[in-house]
Amino acid sequence: MPQTGVIILAHGSRGERGIVEVPEALRMVTEEVKRLLPPGVEAIGAALQFNHPNLEEAVESLAVRGVDRVVIMPYFLFPGRHITEHIPQLIERLGVGEHINSLGRLTAEEMADEMQRAHVFSLNSFVENECNAMAEARTIGVPSVVSLAGGVPGQIDDGRNALGFPPGDEAVLAEQIRRIFRDDDLATRLSQAARKTVRPRHSLQSAVRRMVDIHESVIRAEQPERRQTPLEAQTGVMSDGRAQ
Repeated sequence: MPQTGVIILAHGSRGERGIVEVPEALRMVTEEVKRLLPPGVEAIGAALQFNHPNLEEAVESLAVRGVDRVVIMPYFLFPGRHITEHIPQLIERLGVGEHINSLGRLTAEEMADEMQRAHVFSLNSFVENECNAMAEARTIGVPSVVSLAGGVPGQIDDGRNALGFPPGDEAVLAEQIRRIFRDDDLATRLSQAARKTVRPRHSLQSAVRRMVDIHESVIRAEQPERRQTPLEAQTGVMSDGRAQ
């Protein structure tokens, strides 16, 4: 299997603060990401411009470490020119445009409509906690193929309400997607099981109940332990009339 490296790619900044803060922020994010990556996967932060290492330098650094397969994770907080112009230009230059359909920014309604038309949802993360996009797709009932990274295995029943694959294993990913396209019964079973599992968990009532439970547990933990009076210890009855 190829040696994999991950580049966390930020915009970059030419401002006085950005020259210092962007590399430092990337360093901190990269250190956290490294702790979550599978053993043997390298990670490095990079900027598209203005800061170092830039993308080319990051690729060279990984190549020196023996990496022959690079995954780029965009770390863009806003849809600036890199997203709207530079990445599309790069896709065109690489000649892979016919395989990529960029939908641009979508409203919640447009996103739901696109998911309803989709035959499969794919989550290809190397690092993941609780993925909102995966929850949304499974709530709608889109058959899902998901990377078994981070917290994902705890959110699915592999083979019953989603199909998993090892992070970075594109061969298994492709095969799982092919299974859904070739087997309508499998796609239907995954869809129905996902909705049955996810909708109760992510309903408004469940969210409110979990939030109330969290607050109640915090309140209980912060209440100081009340000591018994000698009379309460002798009688077994609290001063407010409750039995101990």
